[in-house]
Amino acid sequence: VIRDECQKFVPDKYLCDDLVNDVAIILMGKPSELILDLFQKGEIVFYIRRIVKNQVCSQTSPFYKDYIQFDIKSFGYAENI
Repeated sequence: VIRDECQKFVPDKYLCDDLVNDVAIILMGKPSELILDLFQKGEIVFYIRRIVKNQVCSQTSPFYKDYIQFDIKSFGYAENI
């Protein structure tokens, strides 16, 4: 489920792998009661999707700062070559 949601936002396989790991770490840091409650209510996919979206789109997220922002800056340099 995590990989499927990550692939919707990040088509690059290697970048997607890193995002999957980041989302898994975020989920492991949450209380188990929260995760079980989300599973029981059928809301876990929406919760994962929100985490993925926040990681990819929020300019203050660690994933954005480490990967997306880096790619944007690198791409800008490559245009001048």
